[in-house]
Amino acid sequence: MAERKKGRISAWALALLLTPIGLYLAAGGFSLAALGGSWYYIAAGLATLATVFFLFRGDKRAVICFSALLIVTLVWSLWEAGLDGWALAPRLIGPLVLGLLFLTPGVRKFTGHANAWWMGGPIVATLLVFAAAVVSAQLAMPNLEPARAAARADAPSEWRVWGRTLAGDRYVPLSEINADTVDQLQVAWRYQPESGSAGGAATPLMANGRVYTCLSGHRVAALDAETGRELWVFDPQLDMSQLNFAVCRGLAYAETPEAQVCKSRIVWGVADMRLMAIDAETGQACEDFGESGSVDLKQGLGEYGRGVVMNTSPPTIVNGVAVIGHFVSDTASPETPSGVVRGYDVTTGALRWAFDAGRPDHTGAPAPGETYTHNAPNAWSIFAGDEDLGLVFLPMGNSAPDNYGAGRSESIERFSSALVAIDVASGAVRWSFQTVRHDIWDYDLATPPIAVDLNTANGSVPALIVPTKRGQIFVLDRRTGAPIDAVEERAVPQGALGEDYTAPTQPYTTGFPSLAGDALRERDMWGITPLDQMWCRTQFRRARYDGEFTPPAAPASVQYPGSTGAINWRSVSVDPEQGFVAVTTMHVADYNSVISRDEFDSRPSAGGFLEALSTYPQLGAPFAMTRPNFMSPLFAPCQEPPYGRLAVLDLNTRALRWSVPLGTAAGVGPLGLQSHLPILMGTPNFAAPTLTAGGLVFVAGAMDGILRAYDAGSGREVWSIRAPSSAPPMSFSAPESGRQILLISSGAQRGGEGRGGIGSGLIALALPQEAGAPAGGQ
Repeated sequence: MAERKKGRISAWALALLLTPIGLYLAAGGFSLAALGGSWYYIAAGLATLATVFFLFRGDKRAVICFSALLIVTLVWSLWEAGLDGWALAPRLIGPLVLGLLFLTPGVRKFTGHANAWWMGGPIVATLLVFAAAVVSAQLAMPNLEPARAAARADAPSEWRVWGRTLAGDRYVPLSEINADTVDQLQVAWRYQPESGSAGGAATPLMANGRVYTCLSGHRVAALDAETGRELWVFDPQLDMSQLNFAVCRGLAYAETPEAQVCKSRIVWGVADMRLMAIDAETGQACEDFGESGSVDLKQGLGEYGRGVVMNTSPPTIVNGVAVIGHFVSDTASPETPSGVVRGYDVTTGALRWAFDAGRPDHTGAPAPGETYTHNAPNAWSIFAGDEDLGLVFLPMGNSAPDNYGAGRSESIERFSSALVAIDVASGAVRWSFQTVRHDIWDYDLATPPIAVDLNTANGSVPALIVPTKRGQIFVLDRRTGAPIDAVEERAVPQGALGEDYTAPTQPYTTGFPSLAGDALRERDMWGITPLDQMWCRTQFRRARYDGEFTPPAAPASVQYPGSTGAINWRSVSVDPEQGFVAVTTMHVADYNSVISRDEFDSRPSAGGFLEALSTYPQLGAPFAMTRPNFMSPLFAPCQEPPYGRLAVLDLNTRALRWSVPLGTAAGVGPLGLQSHLPILMGTPNFAAPTLTAGGLVFVAGAMDGILRAYDAGSGREVWSIRAPSSAPPMSFSAPESGRQILLISSGAQRGGEGRGGIGSGLIALALPQEAGAPAGGQ
């Protein structure tokens, strides 16, 4: 009798657990079905409630009922998801765990000792399906020929520009570190400043035996490239009073032999809108540059509020002209300052020209009392240049507010989300190529373009590769802007809010394949459990989604690729010798909800900075918007993994060679927690890849905090180490020992030597020191 009482308690406890689950599934299932969605959840909810009924009665039909639900769930899951393990997980793991509870002694005794295989059979079948999914994932990995390691004897050994060269290819022509040697990498030296942090999102530079890097507060440090010894630190005394945050993506190096002082100099944009130059040898301000080494970039912008304008990216120096843009908050008001891009004499700091997209024919400073055109699109990312052609290539943004374009002038429309080639001597527009017509999706050109020379039937053609947030990669003749790969206009979804409009067509390349990912379907919705997966499916059905370029709609719309893009400022890397193009991509949708102007304006905190992280005031538009990533109530993405990939394309044929998920689930999980599961998933990623002549692709930036090396030819991961970083790795040849150094900025918050990592700071990795070679280290 006592045992039956214990069994009753166990069975009723299980029934109480299943009751809210069944009610939620049934009620939510009816709502989803009413929207045209799957009927599975109604059946699951009713079957669960039937199971509850029989459990309370101690009837073995409870086991039969839930067993039947497991079988139906397994068949339905395979029909919808196939053998995709991550897609199967939210459909099957929850029911599987609940099914195991039916095999506990108390529940079995109270339900009349039903045959264990009634429940055990579906459970075993489910486990076998997961095993098959693991095997399928392994078989799906690329199996191609490995890349060859080859470097020229006269290969450059330095890294003087953000993208190594003005072309921006991030290609390292060194092969000492290759697939056969990479597993021998060890720490050669580590640099951690006395205060603050090193590197951040910046790519360090290496020139004349020195490494130059950003530190926190937009300080600049010079290090001995062989040992990592600190030579000097310059502090610009960053004024944070008008800033909400400060990002330094890198520095620029210039040699100015004609100058009286600072024969070589470091030039960079400080976040508080100063362009500064310091002596690369001594770290002292260049007195011949502007006013005591500083140029005021606020000139001509007019008044603006806190956090509206700041420098984030380094200038690009082409033929002695330092070209710099700036960040402008593009989510708030059409009265924001201009996104003007300006060119300054790298020796004197004198303004050489200005490109104001609102007045492109006026290349000088505004007249006294006037400003550059308000709300003209900006260029906040990294630029590329061609000194022989005398051009600098600007990836342009768009005007505020991002999601409403009524009232934009013809000139502003022309240059929004366009690649613009500027004559670096005069500031005149040579040509422009627009990648999005009338952009109301925040698909600005965040990615630096890459200059390459392509071999064609007509000989070598100077080309420009233009990656986009859309996942389209355009290839242009960099002399004229004419497409090398044909571009076709395709019809896109129509309909806009208020007095706005949507462009009838958008440009698509016929060359490189799209890296945006497939269009979303209801069955692609995800979650941690069947409950939040059903919620995601319902929200998807409630929103407007017509594929790419679905315009903002009331009450909501799904935007995919999201505003963070398929390809963001991380850029790509190009190996011109073997014809590899390495690209990191993200695959996360946005869920855009429209808020009426009256409702938004009545909110006490409308327009606040923290709220603006996902809510956009859009002053001047008839509506505000929330634009978060499409997430479930458990803070899991509402679409299936992978959320990040690494791909290598063939530069010559434009074909996709291979593509793999980038990053494991270790650093992500529900409710913002880390799962610590080292299972390949593909996470959002925030760093550019780096190709080398050793036939490798180095990439960091995934949310598991791992620096990885892949064989560029085969896609096989050949090496990894913990090095949490949002900065792309770079590489150079050490000036004394000649060793190839791999340099990465590693953050302490996710890694450490005690957890199998390399610790924090600016870390130099190299192969073991040969006998008699100079010793490094700090």
